[in-house]
Amino acid sequence: MDTIGRHVLADFEGCDPKMLADPKKMLGLLRKAARAAKATVVEETVTRSSVGVSVLLVISESHLCIHTRADEGLAIADFYTCGECQPEKACDVLAKGLSPQRYQKVLYTRGLLNCSPSMQMTKPPEIWYREEQEVCPVLSVGQA
Repeated sequence: MDTIGRHVLADFEGCDPKMLADPKKMLGLLRKAARAAKATVVEETVTRSSVGVSVLLVISESHLCIHTRADEGLAIADFYTCGECQPEKACDVLAKGLSPQRYQKVLYTRGLLNCSPSMQMTKPPEIWYREEQEVCPVLSVGQA
C-alpha cells in the first residue's frame, strides 16, 4: 500500500551553542539536508530569537524546519515530505552537522490510518541503540 508521505521528528541534544545561535550556519545546514533528501526548495525563512534560531524551508514536497535553543544546546527538527523525498537522509545530515551528544528521531508514515511511529534513539553519527526502553521504546512500522 502506498502512503501519502513520511514525517520525521528529531531532537538533537548536546549541540554546540554557538552553531545553534548562528542563522547562516543553520540555514546552510538545512539547505544541505534538503539536498540530501532530494527536496526542491521554493522558499526560505530564517528567524532569530533571544534563545536561538528557527529555519523553515518550504519545499515542493512540503517542508523542512529546525528550531534551536542555543542556550540549552538543543535543536528540534520537523521534516514532512511527499513523493520521492527521503526525510531520513535530511535527518542524518543534521545529525552529522550538529554533532549532538545524542539524538532521537521518530518516523511516521503518513496517510495510513493504521500506521504507528518508529522511534529510535541514536548516538551520532550512525550507531543505533535503545536507551531506557520504558521511556523510548523502539516501535516497528508496517512496510508499504
